[in-house]
Amino acid sequence: MSIRLLFLAIACSFLFIQGCSHHLEVKNLKDYKTTAVAPLSKDLSIGILAPQGQRLINGTTQALRSYAGKVVYPYINDGKTRVDVLARVSIREDHSGSLYNFLINFPGFLVWASAWNGYVYYPYYEVDVELLDAYDNTPIDVFTIPVKLSIRHAEMDRTWTQVTWLETGVIGLLGGLVFIRYDDDVTPLLERRIQAPIGNYLAQNIVRHLAESPRYQAILERISLQKANGGKHLSMTR
Repeated sequence: MSIRLLFLAIACSFLFIQGCSHHLEVKNLKDYKTTAVAPLSKDLSIGILAPQGQRLINGTTQALRSYAGKVVYPYINDGKTRVDVLARVSIREDHSGSLYNFLINFPGFLVWASAWNGYVYYPYYEVDVELLDAYDNTPIDVFTIPVKLSIRHAEMDRTWTQVTWLETGVIGLLGGLVFIRYDDDVTPLLERRIQAPIGNYLAQNIVRHLAESPRYQAILERISLQKANGGKHLSMTR
């Protein structure tokens, strides 16, 4: 085989593999576009109570540091590090696929539809937030932030079943039935993609809820008294 034919074979193989995939695309990310939000007091400190290792939590924490004087994550309530506000954050997930994925795969008359369109998935997150006054654990606010995304994605481990258009169609039929479901392999890719933009969206929601709470002004007044007292935390009076 000549070098030219070898190069052509390699190039064709590369194009085939590329043609069998669809890079991750988040269709409605603009729905979670952030707006201008007034920052919280630079003297305010927030402790994040949440599991470690979650990208959306990391993104939210990073964004919160732009709106508050100090953000501690993960916060451990051991008495060594004092904060003014506690934010308990938990995330629930319920991701689903689309019935359209069946038609993308079967009967196969739309050649490589999974590659040029991508399989359709709907990742859904419910972010539960509880804000507490760290001084005495008094509730400040409790709310849930829903995030429902519409994404397109496809990889070779699924698109190969589209060879059905070359033969009887059984592979495409079975693949279509299976691929209606959400592909869990997409989640790590998705969360890397949305960590910063959705993290900022979540952070802004937390900032708004805290700033609009009547308790917020009381916390700022207490911080001012602490500064006047040489930075010492005030003792609770019952």
